[in-house]
Amino acid sequence: MPGYEPKPDGWEPGDPRTPIPAHVVEAEREIVRECYRRLLAGDSGGSVARDLNARGSRGLQGKAWTLTTLLQMLRRPAVAGLLAHNGEIVGKVAGVEPIVSEEEWARLNALVDSRRRGRPPGRVHPFSGLIFCECGQKMFGRPRKSTAGPYEDGSPRREYRCRPTFTGAGCGGRNHIDARVLETAIRTAVKEALADPDLAERIAARAARVKGERDRIEEELADLEQMGRNLAGKTARWGEERVDAAMEPILLREQVLKAELATLEKPETRAGAAEDVARDYDTAEATGDFDTMRSMFLTAFPHMVLTMPIGWNDHRTERFLWDGKPKTAAKAG
Repeated sequence: MPGYEPKPDGWEPGDPRTPIPAHVVEAEREIVRECYRRLLAGDSGGSVARDLNARGSRGLQGKAWTLTTLLQMLRRPAVAGLLAHNGEIVGKVAGVEPIVSEEEWARLNALVDSRRRGRPPGRVHPFSGLIFCECGQKMFGRPRKSTAGPYEDGSPRREYRCRPTFTGAGCGGRNHIDARVLETAIRTAVKEALADPDLAERIAARAARVKGERDRIEEELADLEQMGRNLAGKTARWGEERVDAAMEPILLREQVLKAELATLEKPETRAGAAEDVARDYDTAEATGDFDTMRSMFLTAFPHMVLTMPIGWNDHRTERFLWDGKPKTAAKAG
């Protein structure tokens, strides 16, 4: 949490900054301690974020908390008085009282990491997080509550549903569709799309754009890493406090760039003959190779949208907007 008020208009490097009042700083520190107590006691990060928003608490730049921004703030080494560089703890922040103990900080990080292991996106639902709801939010796979019971093969029913946001934006999680209907339609559509020779040029252009963006981000990250090394070498001359202050914007920028880089999934760079594409997809599906299935899907349909249902139990494939255009040929069958 910042120690200064936002920079006023016309502010330039070297101009004085207005410190946040001590009582406000202490209130923010208490929120951090409360979050630690609740999470370590078993509360979910999502419930904590929603509660903070309901109480009017706001994160950096006055934005509402999300699960991601809340955990990013709580996992910062600085809350335990630690100084980090390139992901490694290199010392302690001078002149700053830790908000939580190093033990509490380590326990929280271990707790968050343990919940992530073995649960990467799409491991149960191959297209989780890749499809957009009509409201603009992403859709995620989940078990489906249904009076119809399991599927004919005995497996539990599943669905893809828009995830409600912490701020209340979007459709509120009302948009959904049966997972089998969606996955069957995608299987047919991907095979047709990637076997089309006219798609090769579009695939190459898209791959070039993604590569260019990745190269730009990786180059800037390399520059920031070098800047960090240069600053670390000045600790003896400048002192830890000055180096830490200079490192803060570098570390924050690194976090932003790494988050951007993580969103750039690499699409396939080729389109092949129909039988080759079909074989590749069927093999991936049969072996549970969801990475290949996701990659082939993104290559063919980088922005698939599911429109809102009309009436109860609406699982029609006509609701699919394949890359912005209806594709009625790809129906579940």
